[in-house]
Amino acid sequence: MISRYERDEMTPSVEMAKKIADALDVPPDYLIGSSSVLVKDKKMAYRLELLDKLEQKERERILHVIDALLRDAQLSHTQQKLAHS
Repeated sequence: MISRYERDEMTPSVEMAKKIADALDVPPDYLIGSSSVLVKDKKMAYRLELLDKLEQKERERILHVIDALLRDAQLSHTQQKLAHS
């Protein structure tokens, strides 16, 4: 059956697409190409949805904080690697 979907011989129902997405542990939007980003962590996906609903200024403020935390984490990781080599 899945091979028929892959060959575009038939299209799965919404219910079947949801089952396939669940089995692959991906969001249904990823299967149909509506999303190019694959976020398997459901908590992270939920956070991204919330972030997307915010006004641009608030979203930029939150992303600025996240960027700073990520830079700190990367620097710490790099320093640990250098210390152990």
